[in-house]
Amino acid sequence: MEFPQSLPARFYLLAYDPAKQRPVTGERIQYSLRAAALTDLWLTGHLTDERGRPTPAPRGTAAPVADPVLAAILGQIEESRPRKWEHWISRSDRGIRAAVRDQLVAGRWIRAEQHRRLGLIRTDRITIRDPLLRKGLTAAVTETLRPGRLVAQLDPRDAALTALAATGKARTALPRGTARQHRARIGQLTEVAGPALPALRKAINSANAAAASAG
Repeated sequence: MEFPQSLPARFYLLAYDPAKQRPVTGERIQYSLRAAALTDLWLTGHLTDERGRPTPAPRGTAAPVADPVLAAILGQIEESRPRKWEHWISRSDRGIRAAVRDQLVAGRWIRAEQHRRLGLIRTDRITIRDPLLRKGLTAAVTETLRPGRLVAQLDPRDAALTALAATGKARTALPRGTARQHRARIGQLTEVAGPALPALRKAINSANAAAASAG
């Protein structure tokens, strides 16, 4: 089965809850999508890590970025002074969720219809056109956790997607108990995924702590 190429698109589908007809990972889904984009750019050699900061690869050393979501984030980094990974993840960017959604609609992976929840809150009702698509992504996550499979033998994108699901708390794909059971394995997959994932964890923890203190 053919999956969308970008990690943000794959994470959006993986975090989808069929019952609620939308992706659910809490209010911080934009953090996970930005971390997915940074991880994608790191895996493809468009970003390197310099003293804890994402740094664009020298021009000509990596192929141009065709994906508009990834290209937009890479452009933001290129135009900015060096900043930590956590900055680029926690940066206010609610538009990334809509951008990834629209990309999946255009590719005919999903349908999106607007409606009002409880008659008040406008939200999207998302339908994955082929239910086997999400099942395939979930199966890829399960395979990365299978005992006996060497991490070095895994597709790095599958390893990164599992680490994203764990760190971003995509419970519909990776329940809390499963994540706890495979904590050591997920740690190894996080190393494959690169520096954006530890930064995602810090960003989510910081946001949760700020919300708790405000409450």
